[in-house]
Amino acid sequence: MRASWPVVIFLTIASPYFATGSNISSVIRQTSVITLMAWGMTVVIASGGIDLSVGSMVGLTGVVGPCSSPGHHSTFVRRRGAILTGMVCGIINARRRNCASGVHRHPGRARHLIAASRS
Repeated sequence: MRASWPVVIFLTIASPYFATGSNISSVIRQTSVITLMAWGMTVVIASGGIDLSVGSMVGLTGVVGPCSSPGHHSTFVRRRGAILTGMVCGIINARRRNCASGVHRHPGRARHLIAASRS
């Protein structure tokens, strides 16, 4: 975060359009999706249950929402589509690992990352 301040100061001086309200609003809107996905990944990592498929599911759900938005669907529909995609991927992933509750159970208490790469 500290490393970005020189860039912000330089761009504020170099361009009269950088520090405007509309540009700041645009930057916040563009980074909000990535920020939400990062928060979700933080929760997964903090719980110690990360495996290789989590990143793929985050990427897929992050693409489904914006891709369904060429003016045909409302924000409500796009959000629900991304949530539904994540839920379906989670259910498929849990069923594939034979654990209906979504909790990974591996013999010998193997780490989730290692166990997921073996399946």
